[in-house]
Amino acid sequence: MNRAFKITILASVTIAAMSVASVTTNSFALNTTVTTPRKITEEELSYWKQNTGAIYTEFSKFVKDSSPKDLPDSETSRSVDLIKADTKQIIDPEYGIYIKE
Repeated sequence: MNRAFKITILASVTIAAMSVASVTTNSFALNTTVTTPRKITEEELSYWKQNTGAIYTEFSKFVKDSSPKDLPDSETSRSVDLIKADTKQIIDPEYGIYIKE
């Protein structure tokens, strides 16, 4: 994975975690239990990959879609690591389908 893409995924996970944290702040004040930080599991990583709504690259923003578009292979990337300037859709088995916005 390239560095920019790793930062994008990290930002997405961070935003999701912040959303959960803001919702649970009130209940945390009532609960004195604090947990230790841990690494996410492969299942959790897979979940976040499949539920990422957008991928930001140096070329453009790609948004999640439910089905691939009928585009030439030269405009389709089969991996998030192989995105180029002329990529218009990403069909990655781990992340799903994304269309250039």
